[in-house]
Amino acid sequence: MTTPLGPILSATVTTPDIDNSVQDYVDHLYMTVADRRPVPRALAESWGAPAVAGNQMVLLKPQSGQPGWIRFVEGEVPDDYAPFKTFGWTAIELVVKNCDALAPELKGTPFVEIGAPADLGVVKGVRAMQVVGRAREVVYLTHRDEVQNFVYRHVMGTVDRIFIMVLGSPDFDKATAFYQGRFTAPTGIDVKSSQTLIRNALGLSLDDTFRMRTMLMNGPQEVVGKIQLDEHPQQARVRTVPKGGLPPGIALVTFAVPTLDGLEDLGFLAPPQVLDLPPYGRRLTATCRGPGGELVELVAEDAA
Repeated sequence: MTTPLGPILSATVTTPDIDNSVQDYVDHLYMTVADRRPVPRALAESWGAPAVAGNQMVLLKPQSGQPGWIRFVEGEVPDDYAPFKTFGWTAIELVVKNCDALAPELKGTPFVEIGAPADLGVVKGVRAMQVVGRAREVVYLTHRDEVQNFVYRHVMGTVDRIFIMVLGSPDFDKATAFYQGRFTAPTGIDVKSSQTLIRNALGLSLDDTFRMRTMLMNGPQEVVGKIQLDEHPQQARVRTVPKGGLPPGIALVTFAVPTLDGLEDLGFLAPPQVLDLPPYGRRLTATCRGPGGELVELVAEDAA
């Protein structure tokens, strides 16, 4: 029996400059600080990253307050880290009211545009732009035109929550088996595409195409959260992780699950524990590694 996965509660980004990273999102992506504290030792150990214990940690929420927050943790980002050149969590996708209107607002800010607003083509009516933040994290900013009232019914404020986490996997089939064999995560779309950002980062041919699949998360939201699984070419490499630290870029993603019972075989990095801080809310929590080495944090909805 598979376990429902979702909704996405948060994505955690490693940054060497936490105050300025946080301020960037407050000033330019309309987010507010929900929690600020040192990383508890128990939490750092649950991530397999004891070296970040005591480092600053800030949780940001969108204007809607809906699940899909962004958390920054102070930590080292090696010089050799660059977007799309390694396996793991590669991008945070936020749903926005209008990416065309947002694009000029981001000119001259620390968010560097790597993809101008454009129709995605894979799904009718979806339009997006892509930027890189101060900590070299990639953020997609996406809106949908196909149903005009989508913008107003489902998006609260100029920039809303995470609704897709993008994962670059060295083994597409193995990753599919993990997320759709171990969890309940139905397929949304399954296509081959040019993956321009990946191709450009790795210097690949214009003729190269790669598989891309979206897997639908559990949750009550009308715009359901997803994992976008990208077939990452073998020219990419394993992400360098500082000793005892978190991965650079997007370090881990936190998902709700109904229970941790029956998931012990995932190989939790530390025994499950109850955490009395957001986004956990005194619920039982544990972290495992996905098949590409990505960190997957699970928060049980049942009573601890």
